[in-house]
Amino acid sequence: MHTLARCMTVAAGLLLSTAPAIADVVILRADGSHAPSHQASKTYNSATGGWDIHLKVLYAPGGVTSYTIRANGGETIDNVWIDVPCWENNDGECIPAGSPVFVRLYSDSPGGLRTIHNIEQTGSAETLLRYAEATHDIGSVSVETIDELHAGRDIIGPVVGTTKDNPMRGIDLVAAGRDVRGDVIAQRGRVTRVEAGRHIGSAFSPVVIRSKHNQMQIEAADQIYASITCGLADGSGYLSRLYCDHFFGVLQTPRVGSVHSKGRIEVRESFDGVFTVGGSLNDNVESIVLPAGGFAGQMIINADNQPGGTWDVPIHLGPIGHPDTIVLEGPLYDVPAEVLGGGAIGVAPFRLHDQSCSPPNGATVTMSPGSAPPPIALQHYGPVTWHFGSPVTIQRRAIDTEAPFVTVSLDKFDIYLSSVNPTRIILASAPGQTGLQTGYEYRIQPT
Repeated sequence: MHTLARCMTVAAGLLLSTAPAIADVVILRADGSHAPSHQASKTYNSATGGWDIHLKVLYAPGGVTSYTIRANGGETIDNVWIDVPCWENNDGECIPAGSPVFVRLYSDSPGGLRTIHNIEQTGSAETLLRYAEATHDIGSVSVETIDELHAGRDIIGPVVGTTKDNPMRGIDLVAAGRDVRGDVIAQRGRVTRVEAGRHIGSAFSPVVIRSKHNQMQIEAADQIYASITCGLADGSGYLSRLYCDHFFGVLQTPRVGSVHSKGRIEVRESFDGVFTVGGSLNDNVESIVLPAGGFAGQMIINADNQPGGTWDVPIHLGPIGHPDTIVLEGPLYDVPAEVLGGGAIGVAPFRLHDQSCSPPNGATVTMSPGSAPPPIALQHYGPVTWHFGSPVTIQRRAIDTEAPFVTVSLDKFDIYLSSVNPTRIILASAPGQTGLQTGYEYRIQPT
């Protein structure tokens, strides 16, 4: 009997030592005490190896209800549901502010908090996610106000600040050690800063970054594939800083910089997108640096077509101060588009870029009898569209005369927008026609 008992004891000990250890998380109140289960619960899901956390009670009505979630053993959190009801008056109506819920998630040594899959506000209380950190990834986040997110690897997203119209709330900081892979949106608030140690978005999955108020700063060590909107819905937002090696996508902002925060833009290797500034480029801008020879995109200034819109600051194609850097000053510059990388910078309404026209604006094309007329290209500083009529007029007069120019019919011409360059209008003879005829000199003007 004694021998059998000892064997059973040894066997039990072996089973205990080989069973997988379940890491733990703690939920603390403002005073450092553990939150009781009726206020905040946690459930371990053996199928996923993650925790579901449910925050339920506004335990300090009229004050600050604080929940702090801490982990230090490489735990995974599947869900944090912030289901705290609002502070109510005597009539049972929600009081919108004055008794907030603060939520923080900390990754402590030695093992940290590995991954957070989802943080979601489902309750009606005024809620601020003050801080969330994971050694690996952070997934979707949807909370009224989001102060700081820090992921050692990726922000998978989407990250949504659901605040009502408020210039001081929304999303303050989204920081990924590697990539920001999901959208970052505050439709009625601010997105102050998005940064990535490698990429924001990808060629296969570009992201959306959008806010209504305040300044926006976007930084990635390598590539940005994104549609970025500052000042959504006529909001007060603007771009303060853009920094990356490669930019692909669309960026729209009412202005660059402000009297409180000077604007800085630096794209170092390639720019193949559209950058639209609603107003002028003025002394609120500290510097704009675009890639030398790698500027294939379009920058539009005064896109709102405001009377007197101006381009008053230099734009550097290459590092500031480098002897080979091209400095452009608007609204007219004479550097051909191919030297820049094929792109253009223009102040609306756009003018002809004389040196990039073919032939250059003001030049003469001489045709020998029987020769085919060459295509003519009118290149502008910005993209051209037209909805009716013709974008050009064509006039002619006999060579070696002082006769007045006479407008000719456009029936013998094909006039179309280049399929690869929206700033370039092509004029050629229509099929079976001879548009430009020998014996005449022609004058072609944009309408």
